[in-house]
Amino acid sequence: MASDSLKILMALGLTSTVLALLVLLLRLPLRRYAGAEISYTSWLMLPLAMLAMLLPHRVYQDSFTVLTVPVAQWAGVVHAIELPSRPNWSGLVLLAWISGSIIMLIWFALQHSRFLHDLGELTRHEDFYLARSMDAGPALVGLLRTRIVVPGDFFQRYTVEEQTLIITHEKIHRYRGDLLANTLFALLQCLFWFNPVIHLAARYFRVDQELACDARVIVQHPHARRTYAEAMLKTQLHFNPSAIACHWQSHHPLKERIMHLQQTRSSFLQRASAYLLLSMVGGLSAYSAWAVTPANQVGADAASGQAKETAQVDSYMVATSITAGGKTSSPRIVVKQGREASFAIKMDEQQGNWDFSFSLKTPATGNANEAVMVMLVVKKDGVVIAKPNLLVGLDQPAKIQQQTPEHQSDFDISLTASLLKKGDKF
Repeated sequence: MASDSLKILMALGLTSTVLALLVLLLRLPLRRYAGAEISYTSWLMLPLAMLAMLLPHRVYQDSFTVLTVPVAQWAGVVHAIELPSRPNWSGLVLLAWISGSIIMLIWFALQHSRFLHDLGELTRHEDFYLARSMDAGPALVGLLRTRIVVPGDFFQRYTVEEQTLIITHEKIHRYRGDLLANTLFALLQCLFWFNPVIHLAARYFRVDQELACDARVIVQHPHARRTYAEAMLKTQLHFNPSAIACHWQSHHPLKERIMHLQQTRSSFLQRASAYLLLSMVGGLSAYSAWAVTPANQVGADAASGQAKETAQVDSYMVATSITAGGKTSSPRIVVKQGREASFAIKMDEQQGNWDFSFSLKTPATGNANEAVMVMLVVKKDGVVIAKPNLLVGLDQPAKIQQQTPEHQSDFDISLTASLLKKGDKF
């Protein structure tokens, strides 16, 4: 279980790293060609690809080296042996991973709490709030109940036109759902707390977010570029940042934002072609992330349920009968010729919980002298008690048994492999 979770996390981490690097490379060319809004939209490739990895997946099949073992060496009955316990490295790595994520989450929570504390008492004024502090804001806070917060000297510091532009800026953050985007990116940072690429991506994600918001403000107020730049220069940069709130931080490139205000909006053709290109790249990235993701192990009942009434290709069927703790399960597993498949069975009973994990390798040819390789891991209450491997000859019953003096860890497994030609009924 720990190793499976670790594999999923590693696959997600690799995908997010590659896509973050891709977006970091594309953001500047996209911004120069079609504007800041398309550059900010490119960050959607990360969540879309990661969601694609979690979609239903075909059973992963890997290459196989043909087994050439004489019939005389086949084992009809194999008794499982107890193995000495080994350190559960997968569990330790997963524990360290989760611990780091929790610490990072607590750090972000404390950081956000300090940011809210610095705002001081908020005073409602029409559709925004005045902070007690003169150095806090403008900002948008509150994931569920969003509030626009401005400095305490908002009316004294800014002209009426500047006030309108600042409020418009924060409203665009709210309408676009940037607080949710910030929260999701912060969770990604917590999940991959050790990855510097994700933290670098988070920084430039916030930069692109502000530039896209500035661009939208200029679209709504095309003749207020100079006034908007003056409002930026009057704004104090907040030195106690929050990973969730939308606010101006000390690392936001103020010069870059002001220079960007001088750019004219790209043409409709440029924006349309950029969105088309981004859609193609995003779709290809999502499909690639899905295609390279190994399928999770499926339950034996589900695996046997994938079998059709008629074999579509040459395959091997392994009929099993598993008895442990007084319970019996009898799944049938169909594996394509020359392929590898995995399945697992869980059996819960009063004396303990059993986990039987199988890996099957079938030969590439359908000769009668071939065999199916079966690798088994038996766990009881999460502890490995046996790891037998055996070759199952075609149409020759094989058995794996274990008997202990106290009969608490007894199990009995019978397997029979048979060849299914295309069109055979089963």
